[in-house]
Amino acid sequence: MIIIIGYPRTGTSILFKSLENAGFNGGPDLGGHKYKSEDQYFKKIIHSIMDGISETGGISERLKKHIENYFGVYCKQNNIDIVKNPWFWKVLPIWGSVCPELKEAKFIWTRRNPLETAKSYMRVAEKRRKRVNDLIGYRFTVNFILNEIKQQEEIIRAYIGFLTYKTVWLEDMLAKPERTFAEISDFVGREVSPKLIDPQQTYAMNGRIN
Repeated sequence: MIIIIGYPRTGTSILFKSLENAGFNGGPDLGGHKYKSEDQYFKKIIHSIMDGISETGGISERLKKHIENYFGVYCKQNNIDIVKNPWFWKVLPIWGSVCPELKEAKFIWTRRNPLETAKSYMRVAEKRRKRVNDLIGYRFTVNFILNEIKQQEEIIRAYIGFLTYKTVWLEDMLAKPERTFAEISDFVGREVSPKLIDPQQTYAMNGRIN
């Protein structure tokens, strides 16, 4: 099992689609869109954990069963061997405490310059025609995002040392594709070509990284 973990706008979708195009199976339910890059059941469990923590400070026994069965039952039944969700880092310690199978997976941690990540997040939000006041209401400000990225790094660093993982920088995927994807191929045990990057997922209309 390959698990891509990283903050939004750090290349998680680019890498996921590249691995899918190389033959990995990302799941049967990707929202019916060719650019969707996460199993919807995985997403639902993650958001249920986040909601449960914020509302009650814990998770229910029923939700624990969903976590326990996700990799061992659901993924095996659907032949899923790669998953990704940009908020998985928020529930990583809880998921790991419930699901020991997590330690058998290979993690790829996608990273990007934090300020560029924050700017990208804001550009995408603005592209969706959200007004500035709406952005503030959603807490999507540059400072908020930078603080959350810092929190993400602290959580992942505290936990990932117990896992099998590789760090991949978005800047390297784009500037040094041959070398970076050769390293990714060695890590996942399958050839993944940089030619499998979808430029429509990577670049804005002005040619810059989204």
